[in-house]
Amino acid sequence: MKTLSESGIKTIVVNNEDQDLITKVKFPNPPEIINNHSNIGFSSAANIGIKRALGLNASIIILINPDIGLSKKNLAKMLNCKYDIYAPVIKYSHNGVKVMDYGGKVNKVTGRATHLIYKNRQRILPSIDYVSGAFMVINTKIFKSKLLLNEEYFLYYEDTEFCIKAKKLGYLIGVCGDFTVKHGLSQSVGINHWNKHYHNLKSNVIFIKNNIEPLYKPIAYGYWSLLVAWTTMKYILSMFIVK
Repeated sequence: MKTLSESGIKTIVVNNEDQDLITKVKFPNPPEIINNHSNIGFSSAANIGIKRALGLNASIIILINPDIGLSKKNLAKMLNCKYDIYAPVIKYSHNGVKVMDYGGKVNKVTGRATHLIYKNRQRILPSIDYVSGAFMVINTKIFKSKLLLNEEYFLYYEDTEFCIKAKKLGYLIGVCGDFTVKHGLSQSVGINHWNKHYHNLKSNVIFIKNNIEPLYKPIAYGYWSLLVAWTTMKYILSMFIVK
């Protein structure tokens, strides 16, 4: 937030906590805070911020999670990218190993979305279907088509569906390879927390319903059912494991 403020970028904070967020830090350009007084989910909160930004005639909207680390050096690169929806290379720690996220692909048969993760920088950028909502830069011309994040989703897959729909409308989706940020992954739900698995599977079945071709839906629903059964079994077993 400090980096954005010092750069003169209008910042809107949408707070999903029960208690009002009041910043005690003095910023050159204080953020506008919208308190929802409850957790209404990522999509609904993001749409509130998007609509507010559109009301201020923004030409570019940036969705940023609070656990993203952004430097002034990278901020300069952020606004110079050829895509309509794009993200930086997102660095984070996965099982103690530092990795880089280059967006993701959707399996059009199973309906599962998979992030493209690498240990090293990629000289040739992979072809992708979506970028992460943890840091997403959006050209506001996209919203002229009345496209917003789908509020059926509470957490996960909303960014995937948004990008896929935009791509079908002819907009370009990509990752800017020379632009990187650090992400404290899944701090809002806890890494490996069962809450994460619950929301992932719940959103996945919504995604299948909305986006998978009828021919493949039986396969996708069947695969989803197996994932639910496997996750449930692991959860039950974890309750009996004495640490």
